[in-house]
Amino acid sequence: MSEELRAVEREVDAHHLANPLIEQPFARAGWYFLAFCEELVMREIVQQRAGTAHELAALADNIIVHAKWPLRWLRLACSPGGEVPRGFHDGMYEAAWRLSELSMRYLDFEAAFTYATSGLVTLTIDGSRIKSSGSMRMDGRFDAYDRLTQDFGVAAAEEVAKSFSERVAASVRVRGASFDYDLNPKTVQAGLEALGPTVNDRFSLPKDWALPRFTLREFAQVARVLWVVAFIHFQARVIAALSGCEALGYSRALILMENGELVQRIRRYSGVGEDAVKAIVGDLTYGAREQANPDPALQPIIPLSSLLSRCHLT
Repeated sequence: MSEELRAVEREVDAHHLANPLIEQPFARAGWYFLAFCEELVMREIVQQRAGTAHELAALADNIIVHAKWPLRWLRLACSPGGEVPRGFHDGMYEAAWRLSELSMRYLDFEAAFTYATSGLVTLTIDGSRIKSSGSMRMDGRFDAYDRLTQDFGVAAAEEVAKSFSERVAASVRVRGASFDYDLNPKTVQAGLEALGPTVNDRFSLPKDWALPRFTLREFAQVARVLWVVAFIHFQARVIAALSGCEALGYSRALILMENGELVQRIRRYSGVGEDAVKAIVGDLTYGAREQANPDPALQPIIPLSSLLSRCHLT
């Protein structure tokens, strides 16, 4: 590519630095961005715009994919640590919204320059626009293949999960702008049983395969528990919002736990040994294992500060 195009690339790559979240410590900036991601789903549900289970799953996938760049930008630019906020701030909410929108637009830019760098397309500048010649996408038939051919037991799980959701709803307690709910071994076990048709088929590799620090059976047990805990929290927030919780329960948008508490809860709920749980949680923690360009889809536990982690709904 020409130096002029590379200059444009550098300018666009740095555009996020003008966002006010960049000026905040990562714990604060990360919380506001992730809380906004949760709002994107809450808005669809509370305003009764949510579609089918497949459409909701596609929405969740889209949110996770678009979160990749904002979390990387904040991780690299923000000072580490800081205090995690516990409430709404108009300016920070607006900044998170703008960063989200920027990320959506940036994905197309990233694809164009990645293809051009590989020599698959040619980019040219036409005034204030960048145009491509050559086809970036020859065949899109397989983009939705998994979504259309593997229902992961969605139809069966919807009815089963309904009774479990009612159990979660019965334990929700609303207090002003906050809410609480029961999270204990019995509730999680009930969730594992009710949501099994949705979750279990996702772990299709042989369970006896062993990695250096844990087996795939242990990994599946831990991953299922994380999925169920995230489901319980989100369902509790929806119930709280529909019950009149102020600001739709925004102050408790995320699951916040000290790392030690997270490990011990997973150990109790999954029956997996503590050493294996620590290893799995470590591998699933954003940026761990010296990942230079981490992705929340692969490492969904986001360490907001040295003490707090957040289990991201994947």
